[in-house]
Amino acid sequence: LNSTQVSDLSPLAGLTALMTLMLHSTQVSDLSPLAGLTALTELWLAGTPALDLRPLRKLGKLTESDKRLEGLSFKYTAATRTDGRIAEIAEIEDNAERAKTLFAYLEGWEVPPGSTPQPDPSPPFIFLSYASPDRPRIAGWTDFLRRQSIPLWWDQDIPAGDTWRSRIAAQLGSAHGVVTFWTQASVNSKAVIEEAAQAQALGKLIPVRLDDAPLPYGFAETQYLDLRDWDGTATHPQMRKLLQALSDKLNPPDPAAISARISAASPVAMLPVNGKLVPFDTPPHAPPEKLNDPDCEDRIEGLRQTLSAIRPMAADRDKYQCPADLGEALKIVDTFLNAPKPSWHGFQNAQVILSECMKDHDAKSAWNGVLVSALNRLIKGMKGMRPCLQPVQVPLDLPGAKPPVTDPVVRKADIVEVATLANDLSVAMETEDAAKTLSQDAINAVLSEIDLIRTAANAPTEKRKFARLRQGVKGLAYMSGAIISGVSIGVTTNLLTAPEAAITLAQRLQPILDRLIHFFL
Repeated sequence: LNSTQVSDLSPLAGLTALMTLMLHSTQVSDLSPLAGLTALTELWLAGTPALDLRPLRKLGKLTESDKRLEGLSFKYTAATRTDGRIAEIAEIEDNAERAKTLFAYLEGWEVPPGSTPQPDPSPPFIFLSYASPDRPRIAGWTDFLRRQSIPLWWDQDIPAGDTWRSRIAAQLGSAHGVVTFWTQASVNSKAVIEEAAQAQALGKLIPVRLDDAPLPYGFAETQYLDLRDWDGTATHPQMRKLLQALSDKLNPPDPAAISARISAASPVAMLPVNGKLVPFDTPPHAPPEKLNDPDCEDRIEGLRQTLSAIRPMAADRDKYQCPADLGEALKIVDTFLNAPKPSWHGFQNAQVILSECMKDHDAKSAWNGVLVSALNRLIKGMKGMRPCLQPVQVPLDLPGAKPPVTDPVVRKADIVEVATLANDLSVAMETEDAAKTLSQDAINAVLSEIDLIRTAANAPTEKRKFARLRQGVKGLAYMSGAIISGVSIGVTTNLLTAPEAAITLAQRLQPILDRLIHFFL
């Protein structure tokens, strides 16, 4: 329930087997309904107006949390703002020790008189965090975002005579979203890093990258928006995503709105052909720029030959010293190059995965030059297939253009849930209902997205692991949503050979899609 408007927990009081509950940045203040949820091993309360933490003392399993779980997290609550000792306890790094110390302190503790938190009467706004050497540049951003009707606050809005540090802390806590501008100056600023860390813990962080400076450690869970090549317009793809993210922080969408947005933005549609659903690049009825170009098949064959030459080099670890995840990236490329019906979505996925693998390992400096040249030719060739494969898109400044979809947030505590969802979808693809409803191309398209999640564990860095998980979650949402929509179309138009099996499959996928959507909220 992170970052939702939920305030009443009484409907949860009977869920005595519940093990994980995430409530950070909600309006929850009364924790008494949680007193009977004794199976809880993980409870997030950061950024809530919860003041009286005493109902939590009966939740003994929170004191047994291992390193993989957050246990009890209560930073930036009303309790920590009211009681300095609770604030100190909230900073204890060991999860089990943090909960044990809190429960011991709460014995005999009373709510301080007159400390009942009051609702924040201020309208929602976005906090801008940056390093002071970047102030002239950020001033331009401030002007632009305000012209897009985004309510902002930055430190230049502090009135004369006000206390600078306390006002920034208060505004950071009250903001609905925090844009952190990562630059060479800000990645070395302790103040900016602390503000970003607090915003990330509260589910408010919107990171924006403005130059090539490597991001500080600890921010892999939230994907940055890359505006290094921003052209100054509101229709720039990454700017559209930024504006959408800001709008969502100011006016949080409900799951139905996110589901509709994902459906409208999906790069894949599943449509009935010969009685089964077949994947198409979207919009499915628009032709590519180079329709039926006879050169396209020759170019794909050339890419296959390039890949065939590369794979033995990548497999020769002694001679070429390539990492194992290069082999995994090439396997994904092979899947899309040899698909019976090549798709732009697949080619784009493959070249992005391969490019990021090379970037992560500094291939230009660390790998054999012949191999690197061949890989770059392969990537360039896949990018060059766009006019032959991708349907012509509606321009971003015209009605009907695909809406921007902000990237899902996948936290360490979510990794098991993501793996479970991938497994559930994989099992669904093995059912007789799937075999009767989906073409083999459709099943393979789903399995390729599942592979992204399954290979994430082998990623060389935390950054790459979470990037792959985010890409996989988005892909699973696109695919499951496309299948559900395709079933609806196929059943309505009577174009599916096995409509009952299709309906059963859609019913099985809907709960999976519902759970995936929550990563976008």
